[in-house]
Amino acid sequence: MTSNQRSEISYLIQNILPLFSSQLGFPSPEDEENIKIDQIPIRIASGVKKPDIIYYWEGIPVFLIEAKRDNKSEEDAKDQALSYIR
Repeated sequence: MTSNQRSEISYLIQNILPLFSSQLGFPSPEDEENIKIDQIPIRIASGVKKPDIIYYWEGIPVFLIEAKRDNKSEEDAKDQALSYIR
């Protein structure tokens, strides 16, 4: 794992998960059993990608988060997230 990957995972745990938890009441950043961060490979047309976060409820994937840096457009994030389910 590169330092860039570690810093992205750290950002997701420290910033993104608490935001969802405060707005939705879940997932808790400590819920390691149901939260998979950059772990689940998904085959798409251009190869294999790993979504930033997948949250599972009772073993069923409930939502996927594809976080982007400020210099990326919201459209880029939507396109990448949608590519996982097409």
